[in-house]
Amino acid sequence: MHNLIIVVFCLGLVLTQAFGSTIEKVKTETYKDIISKAQLLLLQKDRLQAVNILIMAIQKEDPKGLPYSELKKTLNKVAQIFLNENAQSEYELALSIDKTDRKGAIEKLNDVLKIEPQNSQILKNLIAMNLALKKCSQALTQFESLLVVNPLDIQIPFLDIAVSVCFKNTNKYKEQKKKYEVLAQIPLEFWYINDNRIQLPSEERLSEFVFAIDHISKVNPEVLYFKAQSEQTTIKDRNNLTKEYIKRCKLHKNNFMINNYIDPWVCENLGLVQDDEKNNKI
Repeated sequence: MHNLIIVVFCLGLVLTQAFGSTIEKVKTETYKDIISKAQLLLLQKDRLQAVNILIMAIQKEDPKGLPYSELKKTLNKVAQIFLNENAQSEYELALSIDKTDRKGAIEKLNDVLKIEPQNSQILKNLIAMNLALKKCSQALTQFESLLVVNPLDIQIPFLDIAVSVCFKNTNKYKEQKKKYEVLAQIPLEFWYINDNRIQLPSEERLSEFVFAIDHISKVNPEVLYFKAQSEQTTIKDRNNLTKEYIKRCKLHKNNFMINNYIDPWVCENLGLVQDDEKNNKI
């Protein structure tokens, strides 16, 4: 009996030390340890678990500190890195056929997502393609998946707003504008374009005079399109804007990225503008 008591006592002591050691380890775990854990999980192809531990760590850090910055950088990489070489090849093929066969590109990307689940890069392109085709419900479903994979992705505000524009949900758009317009990464051109797309009352739209005619060489081409439609624009300026819009859109190579943000409908009016120009309607 005595021996049994000693064994139990020793076992308890060992467990106490082990537990204490675990507590100490948790207390002293650095952001670099978290990053190493995430990388190990990624090697094991457990992307979601890697994402979860990074998000939990980020939530505890000061947004202005180095740990926050490094953890977020790692999260972005973990969320979009390809774990399957064949999947990456198929993904690139889907993007290459997008301009000529968008429905085919979407179908291929959905297949790639089965091989490479929870990949934020695939999800963002699927969202943009479905939005471009006005498939709002599909885009919303994929956007919700993106929020799980990387809620801190820099494209989240742009895509969130684009979904509301797609649904023509004016009330939600106004709420989102109040929420997001304080973010430095959202340029004024984005609000000007989408205020017009969702057709806010003129008094609620960002003024077109924010963009001077002689300072629009680098803006999203859709700024040119909406300025050309304005009643405030002279015929001469309208013709110049139209020509510049056509020129810029013909040179635009990236399907959706423009000025570091995703715009599903960039240059969507090119065909219409070209037809109108031919018929001298503009």
